[in-house]
Amino acid sequence: MTIIKNGISSKVVANATKGEAMDVNLQPDEFRKRREDLGLTQTELGNLLDMNPMTISRYERSAGKGDNQTRDWLFSTALSFTNLIKLINSKPEAIPNPNRREELLENVRKRLCSEDIAESQLREIFYSNNGSEFTGGVEHNFKKFIELVVFFAKNGTYRTKLNKLLFYSDFLHFREFRSSITGSSYAKIPFGPVPDKYAMCYAILEDTHLLNVSPEILEQTDIVVERMTSTRPPNLNYFSTSELLAVTYINLHFGNRTSKELSELSHEEEGYKNTEQGKLIPYSYADQLSVSLQFENIIERR
Repeated sequence: MTIIKNGISSKVVANATKGEAMDVNLQPDEFRKRREDLGLTQTELGNLLDMNPMTISRYERSAGKGDNQTRDWLFSTALSFTNLIKLINSKPEAIPNPNRREELLENVRKRLCSEDIAESQLREIFYSNNGSEFTGGVEHNFKKFIELVVFFAKNGTYRTKLNKLLFYSDFLHFREFRSSITGSSYAKIPFGPVPDKYAMCYAILEDTHLLNVSPEILEQTDIVVERMTSTRPPNLNYFSTSELLAVTYINLHFGNRTSKELSELSHEEEGYKNTEQGKLIPYSYADQLSVSLQFENIIERR
């Protein structure tokens, strides 16, 4: 199979982006969690979609995607916050009780508002949003940053590991496609590369209820670490095909590594070794990154 980096085979894309690891649609269990989080019953959603609630029930109990891609897309897009608001307002007969209808709308608006607030506050702490050698040639994309954090933290991960997964995702995409994903800058600190102003960024995501942060004591030590867990499934529709491929690969390649292992690996990267403590790492070092996209590995491990 011939692979062209900026014209990737559709077969590779289909295999790399299907399944739980990185699907642009919600998985059935993620779909159920979001529906329940919004306080929406299967019957109410069925009424909104002109669909038998049993169809929704069967979908939520399924182990994975079926063959009906149109149905999968419909379910996922229906629960995007803006789409759901439009759907409820356009079909008041689906939820005839006006008090109940307003209760659901308020639940959705709160979640939509929290994400707008998070993006706005992230924008405020970065004074310049111009693309440069330290942002991977693109402006900061705060929506993508938020969703990438939410993705990597969806099953809970330690802060040190999360920092490294973000670093490798952005630098790998720059290596292969000449642009970063999120436009984040990464600084050198003793535990490895970290997103610039990462502590403030994570505090914002915690304050807006997109992340739960809980301290834990490592076994047989007195060391306290922070476990980051996202409060909702990620919305991967913001990402391009090449970005999904890069993040999929990093998730598969490093997902089972420990924080310590990733920290040690990152210390061997040329960009880290040749940058002064506290300084930003230029993306030009991405060409010497220890990992590169290997499409066949993505397919085999799917």
